[in-house]
Amino acid sequence: MYAVSRTLVLGVAGIFEALIGVVLIVVPGVVSELLLGSAEISPEALVFGRMMGAALLCIGVASWLSRSDSRSAVQRAQLVGLAIYYSLGAIVLAYAGVALNLAGVLLWPAVLVHVLLAAWCLVCLREPGALSGHAG
Repeated sequence: MYAVSRTLVLGVAGIFEALIGVVLIVVPGVVSELLLGSAEISPEALVFGRMMGAALLCIGVASWLSRSDSRSAVQRAQLVGLAIYYSLGAIVLAYAGVALNLAGVLLWPAVLVHVLLAAWCLVCLREPGALSGHAG
């Protein structure tokens, strides 16, 4: 069960993050409007948005490539990294909505998706020996 779940979560993350990364690279203003409700962003923010897109594309590619590398240190490391990324992403996005009053139509759905994906990664890492590399 865990191997299938790890493969699935890494496949979903691979596709999801790569697609979002490409969209951020091409049209960062659209993502800003959908998530934060602000279409007008500075040139500096556009550069950071595109850099974030490049990073997400890399996360997506790494997730996709590690999805079938069952029980390897690479797969475990990818799941730990994703769990941290999704957890922090949910916190940062929720902060934008609550403390900064920035909210586009996709902000709260994005928070929810990040929470669910973080939880999924953590469930996959609960397999006996998942962090040490030894199945128990």
